[in-house]
Amino acid sequence: MSHHPAKNSTLTLGVAPVFHTHGPQYHFFGYYDKSPMDAGGRRLLCHAVNFDLRLPRKDDVAEIGCWDIQTGQYQKITTTRSFNWQQGAMLQWMPPDYFSRITFNDFVDGDFRAVVVDMASGRRRILSNSIYSVSPTGKHAITPNFRRLFFPRPAYSYANIADGKWNKVVPEADGISLIDLETDTSRLIITTRQMVELGHQETMDCGDNYLEHMMFNPNGTRFAFFHRWKLPNGGIRTRLYTANPDGGSLHCFPDSGFYSHGCWRSNSQLLYWARRIGAVSGFRDSKGILAILLNPLLKINRMLPGSKIVNRVRSKLGAMSYCILTDHARDMIPLGLKTLSEDGHCSFRPGSEEWILTDTYPNAGHRQQLLAYNTYSNRLLILGDFHLPPTHANTGYRCDLHPRWSRCGNKVCIDSLHDGTRQMYVYDVSEALAAISPNI
Repeated sequence: MSHHPAKNSTLTLGVAPVFHTHGPQYHFFGYYDKSPMDAGGRRLLCHAVNFDLRLPRKDDVAEIGCWDIQTGQYQKITTTRSFNWQQGAMLQWMPPDYFSRITFNDFVDGDFRAVVVDMASGRRRILSNSIYSVSPTGKHAITPNFRRLFFPRPAYSYANIADGKWNKVVPEADGISLIDLETDTSRLIITTRQMVELGHQETMDCGDNYLEHMMFNPNGTRFAFFHRWKLPNGGIRTRLYTANPDGGSLHCFPDSGFYSHGCWRSNSQLLYWARRIGAVSGFRDSKGILAILLNPLLKINRMLPGSKIVNRVRSKLGAMSYCILTDHARDMIPLGLKTLSEDGHCSFRPGSEEWILTDTYPNAGHRQQLLAYNTYSNRLLILGDFHLPPTHANTGYRCDLHPRWSRCGNKVCIDSLHDGTRQMYVYDVSEALAAISPNI
């Protein structure tokens, strides 16, 4: 059996949806790191709202609902006042069975709290803290400080509280908390101050520092997260870390300055779109003549719409690509260099390292693509091409596809505006993937 990539090729194969939500409400799920489908692949969780074209406000309410993919029947479960367009209310099926309970964040008694709902009885359990990522064991969860994220990350936070106490370059007592889901106790395990002091850089003192995008590995023994801070030139610098659930055994991956979307490949390896260590990563934050020349170009780069040519130039100049990273190691092994030329919301097919599901940001023609990449043959499959209205481009209420696998790996769910309203679409991709899998 050979896993060496053959000559790269791209195949366009549009796949028709087997189910989609519909109005009058707008329906969406949120981020790509959680599946809206239950363990059986039949029930589909969603948020339902009555507005668009703006960020949520503190008094807005989103309905938490569930669709039956086979019958098309919709069930309202409850509501939440803490949500955003990009990640919703952290709505997700609860492990370990991903079938009997769901959880999401809400604003209860003046604070952000997670709610756990038993789907059979409707019983609700309100936790004393919010949640972000739940361990696959179902015993623990981790969360950032959403009061803090209100200031540096309005599109990824909640609008219920604007507490100036947290509007500082490095707020004290800010960081990542571990929640024991059985006892409903939580404690701060990694602080923002700790991350700033760890390998301190001068630019950390110039702009907001914050921790976000936490993600457990498949067996719950490690989690990944970002330490980010805002730069004087308007950019954001990112360090990628892993840690034990108690915050111990911190590991920093190569500090190239740029990490974007990623996922766990296995319990010990990750995949991230990143800048590889190189010339640009070495002087982009400097204060010399190179920075004077480079910073205006970086600002223009962030404003340009995407296209195949632009993305390839960006990738080459910035030495950016998908990279395989190994926990507790320093290697950055590029993956799909000539085939996967754009940043996207990536994830491996459940139980397999053969297929990567990802998407693209809108190009100059306001089109975004749904992609599947075969790591064995280096072939790229375009599953769909979708129009994103210019009204939503480069905004906090944009509608990224955020593709998510079903737990069996045969279906894919996206959020999209291509039919005129924000809705969710489910595709059966099993035949399409099987048709171009290499004979191994």
